Amino acid sequence: MRKLLIFVAVLLVSCAGGNKNDDDIMTQEIGDAVADDGSENDTVDVEDTDSKDTEVTKDTEVTEDIEDVEAKDTEVADTVDVEASDTDDAVEVEDAEPELACPKVLKPEAWGTLDKEDLDEASGIVTSRVHAGILWAHNDSGDTARFFAVNQTTGATVAEFTMEGITAIDFEDIAIGPFAGIDGDALFLADTGDNSVNRPNVVIHVVKEPVPGERPPVSVSVAASITLKYPDKPYDCESFFVDPETGDFYLVTKFSPKNDEGGKVFFAPASVLETQEEVVLEEVATVQTLVATGADISADGSMIAIRWYMGGELFLRRPGQTIAQALSGDSCELPNQMTSYPGTNPEPQGEAIAFTPDGTGLITVSEYGNNDPNSQEIHFWKLDFGASAE
Repeated sequence: MRKLLIFVAVLLVSCAGGNKNDDDIMTQEIGDAVADDGSENDTVDVEDTDSKDTEVTKDTEVTEDIEDVEAKDTEVADTVDVEASDTDDAVEVEDAEPELACPKVLKPEAWGTLDKEDLDEASGIVTSRVHAGILWAHNDSGDTARFFAVNQTTGATVAEFTMEGITAIDFEDIAIGPFAGIDGDALFLADTGDNSVNRPNVVIHVVKEPVPGERPPVSVSVAASITLKYPDKPYDCESFFVDPETGDFYLVTKFSPKNDEGGKVFFAPASVLETQEEVVLEEVATVQTLVATGADISADGSMIAIRWYMGGELFLRRPGQTIAQALSGDSCELPNQMTSYPGTNPEPQGEAIAFTPDGTGLITVSEYGNNDPNSQEIHFWKLDFGASAE
């Protein structure tokens, strides 16, 4: 029996592999603890007159032999079970998905520069998925309820759109995605800024993505204005995106002196956006980018980017994984946009970020005008998945 227990223990002890965040797991070798008895059976001389004792001795020997055979059969069965279990475990380990490799973010290319007569404090951008080369952009607080179509290569304003019947409080981000009752994509203007951290609720305005036309300004109707409320208290929020498959809303809070809880991710399902007068958000994740100033999700939903003034995070999402699960996992670091790279100008107080429609890169821009003609230069950061991140 001691042999059996030790044999089972040897089969069960294995080296457990960890990831980069796990402590190393030490393994222990178990040697042979019991030597084979190897003793020969004693010979018993039995006189003819002790036939009954002889029969009893033979019966005892037979019984012991049977017990030995049963014990050996048990050992074999247990061994097979343990080996089978170990085989199953090995298969599960082999089937485990490998970690997603972070792309190398190449040095930025300088494209155009925003027209500061229109966008003097660009707070949010997003790329059109049907109108090639068009960026949708808007200003920060202090402007009216309007947004612009911008040529992403030159930075020139292509068209201006005003939102009928809307008063802007603090537009902070813009997103693109599906919305019930709208054919094609909708644009979502996130009036979610709250520097004083005292707004009882925030609002997302929804319009059908217009066709970029010629100026002068064109008035567009608002399909919906959705009121959102945080479950516990007000937050400042400058980062917003929409799930390209489901239309669910995601908001990322920003750290401020009046609210030291940045990086919280809140969620609202598309199924309740038009059925409730005020939608109560649900907290679903926390990210390391505490001072989040902008966010976007790729058109296929496989990547999420959250930026701040001097960097950000890129989250890679596995097939079948929810956005909350992806945001709760490891992230890839985005470079410091305030650094002066060859051929480009730095981004002071950068807030805007967007994926290109094909997901091959990111577009960023600063909101800082201040009479500096180069401060709102459009930057393109190529994501090289064929090279390892530095």
